[in-house]
Amino acid sequence: DLIVMALKRIGAITENINEQLLKREILIFLDKYYNKPLSQIDAEKLFYEELSTARKFNVVLPEVLVVLMKTIAHTESIARLIDPDFRLPPVLKPYLKRLAARVILKDFRRRIVNIAASYALLFEKMPSYFEAKMVEKVPEKDYSLAGYFLLGIGIVIAFNPKWLLLYIPSSLITFWLLRRKH
Repeated sequence: DLIVMALKRIGAITENINEQLLKREILIFLDKYYNKPLSQIDAEKLFYEELSTARKFNVVLPEVLVVLMKTIAHTESIARLIDPDFRLPPVLKPYLKRLAARVILKDFRRRIVNIAASYALLFEKMPSYFEAKMVEKVPEKDYSLAGYFLLGIGIVIAFNPKWLLLYIPSSLITFWLLRRKH
């Protein structure tokens, strides 16, 4: 699932692809190498199997990635001409661990900054958005002070009828002040 999601993110697969079939093919591919010691993995064979699967499903990998994979595969095959027992993955493992940690941390920081910036923008624009929506939905001429007054009385009666003695005079004063303002 993660591999297919990553392929989607980089735009390597099209919308009309059979995802279930691709996932099954990826599982078959990964099963060949699962729990296999790195010293027994042939990078060149791995590269060509990956390319074969990609072609089968019309996966368009970024050119930079293909060139990198091809370079690694050819480097290993040349090194094996010199030393038949040479395998590149065990040599790369310590470097890849350090690199992976940095890449993951850098990606995490980038995502956090993007999320924070999005929320900052949202909070910055929220007052004007709500103000626009309020003006849009309730034009000034439709305000009914009597309606608000009746609603207030209903709420006060429902929750605490004793407050009616305070609510009615304060509402009348507010009503009078608003009328005077206009």
